[in-house]
Amino acid sequence: ILMLGEGQEGIKGFTPRELEQRELGVQGIQKKGDVLQYTPISAHKHYILIDQISQESLDRLLHNGYKPAVVLKSAPDRFQAIITIPKLETPFDDQVGHWLTLFLNKTYEDPERKYIGAIYPHVAPGSVVRLHENSNNVEGSHVATLIKAECCECAKTQDLAAEILQELQSKQDLSVP
Repeated sequence: ILMLGEGQEGIKGFTPRELEQRELGVQGIQKKGDVLQYTPISAHKHYILIDQISQESLDRLLHNGYKPAVVLKSAPDRFQAIITIPKLETPFDDQVGHWLTLFLNKTYEDPERKYIGAIYPHVAPGSVVRLHENSNNVEGSHVATLIKAECCECAKTQDLAAEILQELQSKQDLSVP
């Protein structure tokens, strides 16, 4: 798993230049047949992954006004959507990111899937994803495909983040004597 970005709280991320310098190693990982995954990290932005969503859920997400920066087809009938928003620069940033991730995944992803945290690996476009454990045959795999990539932030998710922050702050205010 590659951590991409300037890092946060003890997590070292690779800058684009550092990643370029490691390109041969990254290509070697992929050539061995390992799934290449990455996690964008930032002290100033949330990258919220909505994982294992169906076409219907993706259509509903978009219809409801959410604007993912990235959409990947991670399996024949499953997608990953990544929503980017600026952090609110408060002590509650980690909690806000966590609650956004839980809410969006509970609302749009596969209901059988366990919920994930705010920092979670995304499959890299072009990676071969094995659809079944220990499958080395081509029929049991899928190449992750980039459907959409846009440098954007989602205003609807930003509004939701502000609501979550307000709720967290009011709970803290009630607990302080």
